[in-house]
Amino acid sequence: MRGRSLLGLAGLLLFTVLLQRLGIRRSLEALLAADRPLLFLSIGGFFLSQALRLAKWTYLLRRAEGAWAPLATAHFYFHIKLLGTLTPGRLGEFLPALASGGGRGALLSITTYDRLLESSTTLLFGLTAFAFLLRSSAPAAFLPVSLALLAAISLGAFLCWRNSWMTGIGERIERRAAGGGGHGPIGRLLAPGLRIAGGIRDMQESFRALFRGRVVATSLALTIAAVAADLLFWWTTFLCLGIRLSPGRLVASVALFNVTGFFSPTPGGLGVSDAAFVVFLRSTGVEGPFGSFLILLRLIVAVFTAIPAWLLSALLRYRKR
Repeated sequence: MRGRSLLGLAGLLLFTVLLQRLGIRRSLEALLAADRPLLFLSIGGFFLSQALRLAKWTYLLRRAEGAWAPLATAHFYFHIKLLGTLTPGRLGEFLPALASGGGRGALLSITTYDRLLESSTTLLFGLTAFAFLLRSSAPAAFLPVSLALLAAISLGAFLCWRNSWMTGIGERIERRAAGGGGHGPIGRLLAPGLRIAGGIRDMQESFRALFRGRVVATSLALTIAAVAADLLFWWTTFLCLGIRLSPGRLVASVALFNVTGFFSPTPGGLGVSDAAFVVFLRSTGVEGPFGSFLILLRLIVAVFTAIPAWLLSALLRYRKR
């Protein structure tokens, strides 16, 4: 807990230093002068992206675990997204699955599957944008590196699909646990292995259900649509502050922000991804009230993720009374 708090404070400090360098007063003035209709359109774009991702989670849950009540699905989705914004590398997205009961394996599979789809789509969109921006001066190694990255993503998807390695590990643990007979110190020592084996089998069965042609096509289409809504959200947020970007710079900046946020040690990439974003746009000759943009972006994501998560949690508690 103390480590997470220190990382959060470090990210907030980096973010504050960045705003100071960009000019806090100028940033606040530009924020107050933001175009209101475009601001509301920006918030609408954010909700559209969340609605598409919620539809994808509803579909995946139905395929891998069985139908959930719409309220429970929405609560689970916003819960994982909120925890993702508060933890480095968005690892908090896995916590609700780990804390769940009998459906832990299926939820872990869906979370991993969704992370694979989101990361792959973001990276490929970003590579396409960077290739467009660097088309006249790209180094010779750019294409081989891009192909190697695409091959690595494809290999990861294949390993998840043909997950016999997971089955083998689970079977070995299960045999050893069963060999202890469940009695005495050896049985107590190996008993957790039986639960691990069961969880691995659940994940394997879920992956088999998810890596099917129609499921992959539908979830990939919803992911691409959600990423397109993200671009609408970013584009209108830029525009309401008077910043105009070419399509290539827009896509590249979104991809860079998300990727650096994913690998950043600070929660949500706070401070780190923001700095990378500013450096990239300034290096391409773009100027504008970037401090205002970052404040507004962080505010919209935090507020409109936390509020639905809190409201849905309160509603579920009320219905259980």
